[in-house]
Amino acid sequence: MKKFSFRLQALLDVRNNLEEQVKLKLAAKNREIIDNGRELKELHDRLRDLQTTEKSARSGNEPVLLMRYGVSYRYKLKSDILRTGRHIDELRVEANEIRSKLVEATRARRALEIIRERQVSEWKKAYRRGEQNFIDDVAQQQYIASR
Repeated sequence: MKKFSFRLQALLDVRNNLEEQVKLKLAAKNREIIDNGRELKELHDRLRDLQTTEKSARSGNEPVLLMRYGVSYRYKLKSDILRTGRHIDELRVEANEIRSKLVEATRARRALEIIRERQVSEWKKAYRRGEQNFIDDVAQQQYIASR
């Protein structure tokens, strides 16, 4: 009997490649989210450090100009924190969109794999049936020859 061949193997390979590309896009987006999260944490740390230095400086005799610079820097840090937070939210939305594309690609690939598994099982049944018929023929011929 001939060897099993899946006629849709080329399409299955294309779908596997498509799924891998979507996985790579999702990984890149997640990496971008992590990097921006680090930046946000760094901004929070800078703001916390600024606030502790401002508290200690206000207890002393600090010029008004330095206090003004401190306030301006604090507002800049807060606006950077807000901007980075919004950017992270946008990235998470994009990651969710990519994740839904990944789900669709996985479903498409899995559908072809199910078809392939069914065809393999049908081929195995037919192969076993053919082997059994061959064995039955040989046993029949042996029985007839031994009579």
